[in-house]
Amino acid sequence: MFRHLILFEAYYQLRQRAFLWLSILFLGFGILMGKQGATRGELFYNSAYAIAHITSLFTLGSVFIIMFFTVSGILRDKQFNMAPLVYSTPLKKLRFFVVRFLGVYLSSVLTFSMFLIGFLISTFLPGIDPGRISSFDFSHYAWAICCIIMPNIFIGSAIIFSVGLFAKNNIAIYVSAVGIYTLYFISSIYLNSPLMAQAVPASPEGMAIAAISDPFAISAFFEQTQYWTPFQKNTEMIAFSGYFMWNRMLWFTVAFLLLLITFRRFSYRNISKTIKRRGVIAVESMEMKAYQPVIPELTKRSQRQAFFSLLKADLIGVFKSLPFVAISICWIIIVISEIYSRVHQGGQYNDSLYPTTNLLIGLISQPLAILSTILIIFYGGELYWRDRSHGLHVIVDVTPVENRTLYFSKVITLVTLPLVLMVTGILICLGFQMSLGYYNFELKQYLMMLYHQGIPVFIYSSITLFMHTMFNNKYIGMTLTGVLIIVLGTQVAGFLGIEHPLFHFGALPTPGYTNMNGYGDQTKMFNHLALYWLAIAFLLVFFSYKLWKRGEVTRLHYRWRILRSGWNQKSNLILICLSVIFLYSGAVIYHNTNIEVSYHSTADYINKREVYERLYKQYDTLPQLFPLSIKTKVDLYPHKRQFKVQAEYILQNKGTERLTEIFVTEKEPLKFLSFENAALIEQDPELGVYLFQLAEPLAPKDSIQMRYEINYKQKGYEINPGIIENGSYIMHKDFSPVLGYRNRLEIQNSYERTKRDLPPLESSVVSDEHIINEAMGFGKVTYETLISTSIDQIAIGSGDLTEKWTEEDRKYYRYKAKDKVVPTAGYFSACYDTLVDHYKGIRIEQYFHPQHQFNIKEIQRSARYALEYCISNFGNYDFNHLRIAEVPGHWPMGGYAHPGTISMVENRLYLSDVREEQEFNLVAKRTIHEVSHQWWGHGLTPKIVAGGALLIEGLAKYTEAMVMEKMYGKRALWDLSENANRLYFSGRSYHEQLESPLYKVEGERFLSYGKAHTVLYALSELIGESKVNKVLKRLLEEQRTAPPFSVTSIAFINELYKETPGKYHALIDDWFKKIITYDLKVEDVEIKSLENGKYQVSMCIVAKRYQTLEDGSEKKITINEPVPVGVFTKHPSEIQSDEDIIYLDNQNLVKEKTVLHFIVDKKPQYVAVDPFGTRLDINPVDNIK
Repeated sequence: MFRHLILFEAYYQLRQRAFLWLSILFLGFGILMGKQGATRGELFYNSAYAIAHITSLFTLGSVFIIMFFTVSGILRDKQFNMAPLVYSTPLKKLRFFVVRFLGVYLSSVLTFSMFLIGFLISTFLPGIDPGRISSFDFSHYAWAICCIIMPNIFIGSAIIFSVGLFAKNNIAIYVSAVGIYTLYFISSIYLNSPLMAQAVPASPEGMAIAAISDPFAISAFFEQTQYWTPFQKNTEMIAFSGYFMWNRMLWFTVAFLLLLITFRRFSYRNISKTIKRRGVIAVESMEMKAYQPVIPELTKRSQRQAFFSLLKADLIGVFKSLPFVAISICWIIIVISEIYSRVHQGGQYNDSLYPTTNLLIGLISQPLAILSTILIIFYGGELYWRDRSHGLHVIVDVTPVENRTLYFSKVITLVTLPLVLMVTGILICLGFQMSLGYYNFELKQYLMMLYHQGIPVFIYSSITLFMHTMFNNKYIGMTLTGVLIIVLGTQVAGFLGIEHPLFHFGALPTPGYTNMNGYGDQTKMFNHLALYWLAIAFLLVFFSYKLWKRGEVTRLHYRWRILRSGWNQKSNLILICLSVIFLYSGAVIYHNTNIEVSYHSTADYINKREVYERLYKQYDTLPQLFPLSIKTKVDLYPHKRQFKVQAEYILQNKGTERLTEIFVTEKEPLKFLSFENAALIEQDPELGVYLFQLAEPLAPKDSIQMRYEINYKQKGYEINPGIIENGSYIMHKDFSPVLGYRNRLEIQNSYERTKRDLPPLESSVVSDEHIINEAMGFGKVTYETLISTSIDQIAIGSGDLTEKWTEEDRKYYRYKAKDKVVPTAGYFSACYDTLVDHYKGIRIEQYFHPQHQFNIKEIQRSARYALEYCISNFGNYDFNHLRIAEVPGHWPMGGYAHPGTISMVENRLYLSDVREEQEFNLVAKRTIHEVSHQWWGHGLTPKIVAGGALLIEGLAKYTEAMVMEKMYGKRALWDLSENANRLYFSGRSYHEQLESPLYKVEGERFLSYGKAHTVLYALSELIGESKVNKVLKRLLEEQRTAPPFSVTSIAFINELYKETPGKYHALIDDWFKKIITYDLKVEDVEIKSLENGKYQVSMCIVAKRYQTLEDGSEKKITINEPVPVGVFTKHPSEIQSDEDIIYLDNQNLVKEKTVLHFIVDKKPQYVAVDPFGTRLDINPVDNIK
C-alpha cells in the first residue's frame, strides 16, 4: 500500500502545472548562468568550486518550489473538500505524514535539479570560451546534489511542510519561507555575502556565527573558500569538514527534530476536537411580514462606503493575521541587524559611522525591495483569490459593487503592506539616530524614500493583479509575475541583451544622495521612468478592473465580450490619456537616452573597441610626446552642470627618433585641438581620434606647443560625478587627451578576441632587466591654472594661490606651483567652511561641508602628526601649504593626493564616528595615509613600471602604520595588520591572473595595500624602523638630483641590502621576490607560578611556511627566521601602553614545532606568536592563546 501511495503522490505532484513551469524556468536559469560564465578571471566554468558556488546561491530559489508543492501536498484536501473522506480511511498517520512529505521533498529536488542539468547543458553549447571548460567530472555535480541541493531542500521542506501542516494556511506557508530568508539575510550581513550590497567585512567570530546559522550553508561555503586561490578553485573540491560539516549536521538535525515534533503533535483525524455545548435558545413569537424587495443604492456614496468597507476588511484581515505579524518581526530583525552591524564598529577597520539619514536609508533599501517584492507576489495572489478559495465569490460577485471598487480595495491593501514595512523601518532608523545622539533627522529624505521605494511597489502590485486577472490559476499568476519581475526588472535582463531602460520592467535607478550635494543626477531619469512605468501600471489597472473575474464563468474571452459591451466614452478618454502619458514619457526617455547623447549597448561598446584597434593599432609604435609645462583655465558652472577648459601644453619629444605624426585619443569631446606647426589630416569623431602631420619632423629633445579646449555640458541622463551642484571635483587626468594610442581600449577578453579574429594580446614578461632598462618619458611639469566658479562657492586647485578676485558674479582663483610637480592636479568647487592652522611654516587649510564639523580637529591633529613624522624621518615638505578638501560620498575612494592638495570623501572621513577612544581611529589613519603621499608619489616618483605601486601605496601604508603606532600604540597596528592580512588573502582569491611577487606589483590592491603593509612592517621589526627610514630618506635625496620617475623597486631592495645583515638577505628576497605565506599557531601553553613571585611561561609554537609556485600551486618549505613572540596582560587588539606588554621579542624559528620558555614578572593573560601581524598568515586567529 505504501508503494501505491508514493506512486499516487508522485503522479499527483508531477502532473501539476507548477512542476512543468518551474522545471522549465530553472532549466532556463541553469543554461543562462552557464552561458554567462559564473566565474571570474581564468577559473573553469565547470570546476567543483564554480558548480557548488552557483548552485548554493540558486538554492535560495528552491524555497519558492517548496512552497508550491507544500500548498499542493497539504492544502489540497481542504481546498477540494476531500479531508472528511481522507480522514475516514484506515490510512495510518505515519504513512500519511511520510508520503505527503516525500511528495513535497522529492518533487522539489527533481524540479530544482533541472537547474543543474541546464548548467551542464550550457557547458556543451557554443558561445563559451572552450579554454575555460575542464573535462567533465560527474563527481562535481554529484557533490553539489548530495551536499547542497538535497540537504538545502530537505531543510526548507521540513520547515515549510511543518508550518503548513499545522496552520493549513497559504500565507503561513509563505511566511515560513520569509523566515528562512531572514536567517540567510542576517547571516549574509555578517559574512559579506555577494548578494548584499551593504555587507560588512567578516570577523572570525562573525564568520563562525554566520556559517552555522545560515540554513542554506552559503555562508559556510564562503567561510571555507574565502581565501582559496584561483588554482585551488580550479583543482579542489569543497571538503565536508569544519563549519560546512557542522552546518549540514546541525540543520539536518533541526529539520529532522522539527519533522518529529510535527508528526507527534499533528492529528489529521481531529478526533480530539471538542465541541462547545450550546445553551437552549428561547424562541419568542415573531411578527410575520410580507416580503418586500430592497432596491440597492447605486450611488457614488454607496460605492465609497463599499470601498472603505472592503478595504477595512482586507487590511484588518491582513494586519491581524499571525503571518503578517511574523513578517513584520522578520523585517524588524533585518533592519536592526543591517543598521547595527554597520553603524557600530561595522566598517573595514571595525570603525563606526554617524547615523546619517542617507546612510541608514541606503542600508535598508536592498532588503526592503526584496521583501516588498515577495510580499506583493504572494499576498497579491492570496488577496485576489481569497473570496474564491472560501467560496465567498458567489455572494460578493452578485453584490451591486463596481469592479473598480473591488479592484482598488485589493490594490491599495497590497500597496499598504510594503508601506507599513517602510514606516516601520523609518521609525527604527529614527530610534537609532536618537540613541546615538544624532538629531539631524532630515525628514525630507525619509519622505523621499517613500516616494522612491513606493513607486516600484505600486508598479509591481499592478502587474501582480493584472496577471491574476488574465489567468485562472493562482500559482501560474504568481509564477509569471515573479518571472517577469526577475527577467525584465533585474540584471538578468542585461544577460538576455535587454539593456535599454524602456524595456526594464519597473526597474528604476536609485537616486544617490550625499550630504554635500543632495540627490544626484539619477533623479531626473528616475522621475521620467517613474512616469513611464506608472502610465503602464495604470493601463494595467484599467484593464484589470474592467476584466475583473465575477461569477462562475471566468474565461478570458467571455470577459472581453463584457468589456466591449460596457465600453463608453469615459473608457475611451481614460485609455487615450494614459496612452498619451505613456507615449510622451517614453518619447522623453528615448530623447534623453538616444538623441541627447549617443546610446550604446554593451555590444556597441565592444564593437567600438574592435574598430578602434583595427583602425589605429598601427599608431601604437609612434614616439610619444610628454608635457614639460601645463597651463589651464577651468571655468566651473556647478548649477548648470557645465565646465569649460582651455589648456596650453609644452610637449617634448623624449624619444630617440624624429617625430612626424601625432596621434591623439580624446577622453572628453574636444571643441578645439591644435599643435604648433602641424596640420590635422584625420579625425574620427565617433572614436575621438585625431591624427596630425608635422610640417617638419620633431627631433629628439625638441618641444612643441599643444592647445585644446573643452566645453562640457551635461546632457540627457549622463551621470558625471565631477561637475555637480555642490562638491564639484574634476581631476586633470579625466579630461586631458591621451597623446598616443590607448591600449586600454582594446578588447581584453581572450575568447572575445578569438571570436572576432583579433590577434592575442601581447603578454609582456616583466623581468628585472625590463624594470631597470624600460625607458620612461614621464616627468614633473611646471603648472599654473586659473579656476572660476559661481559666486557662492570656493574653488581649489594645486599650487600656491597667487591671486583671487570677483568679476560678474563669478569668483576667480589663480594657482601656480613654485616648483615642478607631478601632473595630477584636481579642481574643486563647493560651498565650503574653512579652518586654517599653521605648522612649522606650513599652512594647513581645511575645506569642508558646513554640517560636517565632527572630525575637523581630529583631521588637523592627524595632519600635524603626519607632517612631523615625515619631515623628521624623510626630509622637507615640498610645499608651503597643505590643503584638505571634502568631496561628496559618491566617489569610491578614501581620498586622493594631488600636489599639496588632498581630496577626502565625506562618508569615509568626515562622517566616521571616532568619539569612542577605544575604537580604531579611521580619521587619523586616512589623513596620515594621504598626507604621506606628498612624499610617496610626489616627492619620490617611481618609474611607471611593475613595482612602482610598492613605492607609492606600499610606503604610504608603512608610514601610516608607524605614525598610528606612535599615536595609539600597538593596538592600532593590530587593526591595520589584521585588515591588511584579510585584504591580501581575499584579494588574491578573486584575482584574475597569477599572483606576482611584491616587487613586481602592477596596481593590484591586495598587494599594494595588503601585502605591502605586512612586509614593510615585518622589515621594520627585522632591521629596525630607523634603518628602514634611513633607506627611504636616501632614496628621496637621490630622487631630488636624479630624473623624476626613475626609482624602481629593485633599487629600493638594493638599498635595503645595505642596511640589512647578510644573513637576512635571503629572507628579504623571500618577502619581496617570492610568494610566501605562513601558518603560525600557538598549540599549547603552560604557565607556572614560581616561588619568587615570577611566572614561567612554556609555549609550543607550530610554524609552517609555504611557497606559491609559478602554476599557482603551493608547497611547504622550511622555516628559518626570527618571528615576534609576546606575552601580554591584555589581548593584543586592546593594548594601550607598554605596561600591557610583559614580553615581546623576536625568536628564531627553525623547525615546524618549537617549545619556548620564559620567566616573566607578571601573570600572563595571553601569549602569541606574531601578535601584530608581521607575517601573511591565512589563519591568524590561532596565533593568540
